Formats: sequence, structure tokens, C-alpha cells
Amino acid sequence: MFSLDAGKIIVPKKDLNIQATVECGQLFRFTKSADSGGHVTYELISKNRKCLLAEERGMTVIRAEEKDIGYFVNYFDLETSYTPILKELRRQLAAPPAQDPRVTRRSRARDIPPLIERAFEYGKGLRLLKQDRFETLISFILSTNNNIKRIKGTLERICTALGRRRESEFGSFFTFPSAKKMAAMDESFYRELGCGYRAAWILEAARKAARNFDGPEILPVEELVEKLMTFKGIGPKAADCIALFAFGRYDVFPVDTWVKKIYVDLFNESVSQKTMRKNLINRFGRFSGVAQQFLFYYYRESAGKIIPG
Repeated sequence: MFSLDAGKIIVPKKDLNIQATVECGQLFRFTKSADSGGHVTYELISKNRKCLLAEERGMTVIRAEEKDIGYFVNYFDLETSYTPILKELRRQLAAPPAQDPRVTRRSRARDIPPLIERAFEYGKGLRLLKQDRFETLISFILSTNNNIKRIKGTLERICTALGRRRESEFGSFFTFPSAKKMAAMDESFYRELGCGYRAAWILEAARKAARNFDGPEILPVEELVEKLMTFKGIGPKAADCIALFAFGRYDVFPVDTWVKKIYVDLFNESVSQKTMRKNLINRFGRFSGVAQQFLFYYYRESAGKIIPG
């Protein structure tokens, strides 16, 4: 599925679509640029490492320092084939929905496969990343009632102020600071960096994570989500995102504005966000989070120009 060649990871585009993966809302520390010929390059920073991504002759090429190649193979989860995952989703969707008493009657009846097939095709090569847990926690606290441009800017200011400057063959950058380093600051420091009312949440999360952020991965998924929601600023949607993107828990379904539209198109009913999440997980099964990303990306990039059914 991928090959290595002197500081490069080479992946067929069908197995790693850069735009679908990087711009589907999973991460914020990336920049996109194009040269005079229109050739697009993504610069991505994860924790204390940097890579460049570009499409070349139908292949996705990831360039990184030789010592970081293994890190990015794991980060992009390149040893996982999505073929059996999508096959399992198709099988799950073809079967009658489980008779869970928490699931509403109408959400059992609606046929889903045509829409999900279009989403699979549109997002072909989309992959879920294996991200650093603390960095993801802070990122999604900042995402509360915020826009991507502001989130990215605030994260960069935090990294510039508290991270370590690293030189690489792809240019200098600042690493993401540790929870201990962030916990040593005060609320006014984060306000000055543009965190606004989230400054108190950021500080509290850093102090809490610095004391103990180990062990949640062994919890049942609903307990993990509940534990993540004990961090101020983390609601159900952000908790599901962190569980999915940083803990590899695919059996969640983050519900935001786009997903609410998706739900109405799929089930033709209006229910609470909590019920919506239960119904979606029941219908999509143990790879619900993967389905969510394909559907979310399809809807957002299509700007709502979707034909239901």
C-alpha cells in the first residue's frame, strides 16, 4: 500500500488523498500553498515533527526527515487497509438495523447505502490520523464556537510562545508544548495569545493533563467520552472528535451542524442530538467514526448540494 524511498513515503492517491485527509476537520497545524504552476504542497506539523505532502503522477508523496519516517507511517495509519473497513460498513448498512429500543422507528426504516456510496467515492483516500492526545485536546477546546482560521492562528501563537524552535531540512518550526509547560503559565498569558474566554479552559486542561492523562484508552468508549467531557470546554461533539482522532475509537459519531443535516437527509426526522448520535452509531456500527468523516467531508465540500437517498 506504500513504499519508502530516501526520506519519502509514497502512497497511491486512492489510499491517501491529501485534501480529503488534511482538510476534513481532523487537525489544524497545516498550511497549503501552490507554486506558479499550480502545484499544491501541504506543510503539516504534528507535535514535534514536520512533513510535506504533495501529489506527484497520481501518487501521494510524504517527505520527512529520515528519523521521522516511521512516525508519519503511523500518523497516517498507512499499515491499515480501508478496504475491509468500508466493506464492513457496506455489510452493516445492507443488514436490517439492530432492534435497539433507544433507536426511533423511522431511523430503522430508511435505506442508507446509495448516499454512503457517493460519500465513499467522493472521499476516496480519506484516512483518519493517529494524533497526539494532548495536542488534540487543546485543539478541540479552542475549536468551541470558533472558526478554522482563528483556531490555527491561536495554536501557532501558543507553539511560538511555549514550544521549542526546531530546524529541519524543510524549514524551521515550533513544536507543540508539553502539558507541564502549558500548566506553568497563567490565564492572562493565554488571553494575550487570543484564547479569549477559552483561556481558563486551556489552563485548567493543561494542569489536569500534566497531573494525569494516561489510561483512558483502556476505558469503554462511553466512559472515555464521559471522562473527556470532564475537561471544561469539551462537549459531546468535541469529546467524540478527540476519542476518534487521538484515541482511535471508531465507535463514535461526532454530531455538528453538518451531521444534523446529514441525519435529516438519511432518516427524515428531527430528534435531539443525543438521540441522533445513538441512532447513527446503531446504524453504522463499530466503524461509525469512519463513516462520519466520509459523510462530513462529502457534505461540507459539496456545500449542501446533495441529493438525499
